Amino acid sequence: MKVLVAKRPSRPFAAADRWSATAGEVVVAPLVCDDAACGCDIVHQGITSHGYSTMAAVGEISTPPDNLIAACRTHLAASPWAGVVNEPAELDLIASDLITDMCEVAARHPVGTLLRMTFDRHRGGWDYQPLN
Repeated sequence: MKVLVAKRPSRPFAAADRWSATAGEVVVAPLVCDDAACGCDIVHQGITSHGYSTMAAVGEISTPPDNLIAACRTHLAASPWAGVVNEPAELDLIASDLITDMCEVAARHPVGTLLRMTFDRHRGGWDYQPLN
């Protein structure tokens, strides 16, 4: 199955590049806050390290989707977003949606494609720009 994985930006880093994820870990779109200066609108977040990357690569893994959803759910439970849901079961739905959305983006590109992501605040959705 195709997924998005963290890709360390190449040197020299662009001024907006952020990197704290583990290279090759599955990344998902973070929940975007209202603070345009925060930077959450130009990164994806690793579901194991909780780190960030402004670049992702399309990769192929053999992990079943349910395992990715469970890992994402654990990631969400350890994040500040766990405090803003009304019911813990909401994290299951959010994790499922994040993994589904990530897999749909990955499926549109060949394995190895590098992507830079930006959240369009006016449209309320993510844009993915292929870099190769």
